[in-house]
Amino acid sequence: MNGLSPIGWQDLNAFCHLTRTQLTPFDIEMVEMLDDLYLASVAQDASEKDRQQAQKDGLKAAGKPRT
Repeated sequence: MNGLSPIGWQDLNAFCHLTRTQLTPFDIEMVEMLDDLYLASVAQDASEKDRQQAQKDGLKAAGKPRT
């Protein structure tokens, strides 16, 4: 609904509980770092798509006669 959000402690806790896995502090740090990289990548991709759409909209508007 509100877009992507970082993986929270509750998510990690649920994962560990359901899979009967025990994550080390290093594992948790890696999950958090990978999550941060993923979210940054998605945000960058979205802003690039917005920029491209704005260019297309500008070109369309430039081609239309003013009224």
